[in-house]
Amino acid sequence: MAACEAERDAPSMRQPGTDSRRERNRRHVFEVTLLDADGAEWHAIGGGASVNEALAFAVASAPPGRNWRPVHWLELYGD
Repeated sequence: MAACEAERDAPSMRQPGTDSRRERNRRHVFEVTLLDADGAEWHAIGGGASVNEALAFAVASAPPGRNWRPVHWLELYGD
């Protein structure tokens, strides 16, 4: 019990006004349009804890062998 009390009373390392549990559980889902240098277009769904992570997921899910880059995205879900 003493260890739990010590943890509860320890100073917080997070910024005031933030909820660390909410930040850990944050999710974004995007519909992403990808283009490559030759003008080929691909549409993908990307998800992640941040916008960058969601876009990277969409790029990683596109067909291999091309240099895909996100050019447009629409948020389908975000909390």
